[in-house]
Amino acid sequence: MSGIGSHNDMDPLNSILYEWHSVPGEHFTYRKGDTVNDYDVNKAKRIIKESPRAIEFVSVSSLKDDSEETKIQKTKDKDVKLHIPIIMITMSSGEQMCIDGYHRIRKAIRINENGEHKISKLPAVILSKKETEEILKVKNVTTKEANRRPY
Repeated sequence: MSGIGSHNDMDPLNSILYEWHSVPGEHFTYRKGDTVNDYDVNKAKRIIKESPRAIEFVSVSSLKDDSEETKIQKTKDKDVKLHIPIIMITMSSGEQMCIDGYHRIRKAIRINENGEHKISKLPAVILSKKETEEILKVKNVTTKEANRRPY
């Protein structure tokens, strides 16, 4: 993948190589049925800064369904940097989900669909189940309750 910087198989990429810019109040809300979970993305970035980890590579095709269901603000493709890792959480079930990086995922999908070239994987940092619990601000509230919360 281009844009990652120089690296070889003997020198694995690590999250310490990236700046993890925080945006005040940045969070990710996951809704499934009547259940809503809200994750603190700023806290996730602090955890990554404090506990660097290897960069993993996640299949773009495995992220497509979640990307299509997620509402995000519009941004220009030129401002979206594919070399910056997405942030994924590990839920109690062991399932992993992206909480930061949907602009990057959608850009990769568009590039693949346009046939410009293929981007099969994106860099990612993955939080453990314990770290995921630490960034969970609101857990299992109903959609009705969530709509009343001042995130």
